[in-house]
Amino acid sequence: MNNLAYIVKDLYNIGLRRHERRIIDTVLDSPGFAQPVFNIRPKSVQKIAFIVPGIDKYSGGITSVLRLGTYLAQFGHEITYADYTNASINELCKNASDNLLGYQGKIASVDSLSANAFDVVIATNWQSVYCLNKFNAYKMYFVQDYEPFFFNLSERYLLAKLTYELGLHIVSLGSWNVKQIQRECPSTPSILEYVDFPFEPKEYPHCARNYSSYEETKKYVLAVYTKEDGKRIPNIMQSLLYRTSSVLSGCGLQLDIRFFGAKKSFKPCIGKNLGKLSKSEMLELYKKSDFGMVASMSNISLVPYEMLATGLPVIEFKSGSFESFFPSEAGILIDYNYQTLANRLLSIHNDASQLTKMLEQANAILGKSNWFRSALQFEKILKKIVA
Repeated sequence: MNNLAYIVKDLYNIGLRRHERRIIDTVLDSPGFAQPVFNIRPKSVQKIAFIVPGIDKYSGGITSVLRLGTYLAQFGHEITYADYTNASINELCKNASDNLLGYQGKIASVDSLSANAFDVVIATNWQSVYCLNKFNAYKMYFVQDYEPFFFNLSERYLLAKLTYELGLHIVSLGSWNVKQIQRECPSTPSILEYVDFPFEPKEYPHCARNYSSYEETKKYVLAVYTKEDGKRIPNIMQSLLYRTSSVLSGCGLQLDIRFFGAKKSFKPCIGKNLGKLSKSEMLELYKKSDFGMVASMSNISLVPYEMLATGLPVIEFKSGSFESFFPSEAGILIDYNYQTLANRLLSIHNDASQLTKMLEQANAILGKSNWFRSALQFEKILKKIVA
């Protein structure tokens, strides 16, 4: 490595340390930092605030909060999305509409809201937990992933883990997070519940596919969901696909690999990066693809649900969370050995009938999954906490 490379690396590490220090200092300065929560049952659950870390365009996690809030608004609750990042409200509203057209609820900054404005306040990520003590309300935590896994053993790891140990009423998206919390935080005083992991069927309708044509084609199109985050194993995915492509090319098969979900600046070593896509763009990609590939190494994302709903066979990892939500026969489960993926694709090329059975297994789960059903489950939990 030349001197310039060392300087760039040092500057990058300094930037990371400063970024982490800013986050930690903000948390440490929050009111009632690290104090246990003693929830008093509210007389009503009419006014509800979701505490959010801004509203980024094309963010699946934030879109899930908007979906849940919109359904709760339709059930008669007054919903506010309270941003603690001090971002522009106009920009937040625009991004919210881009993520979920027709969302319901008001968007405001946390600082603009009074302590007694709500009956229930709901954290939506680990940092937002430390904003809850500003409010005199029943405190809940909508957990979409086990976030300590996102960090090395560091201050952020410790503070993220602490959020499950403060006594909040936790409602998880799916049961996988609950199992992680119970394993990693066995003495937590928190109430742990979950709603079924949902997706929105009408946005990703089934697309007719001729699986028998997979035996005749000489090129497979792969829609590969990835991010720069470690939980999406972007480097392992690239290496795996690069080596698999080499093996298949020797057998007369090509892979046309199209990454999406990462920033445009992401330059994969194989294939093309399409960047972050809107819902309509993802649907078009799924229609044109032969396989989808996702690394759900922590809690499963919406992407494999949406791919399978369109009839797109999904490649997932055995060491991830896929089997906590679907039977193993519903996907093409692989390990980190490129030969495993190459062998599975060659097997399908020789006998594509296995894809029909695979999608039948997936559809048995998908038929029970939708946001309305999960929002009703959340509504029942809210009704139970009323004094």
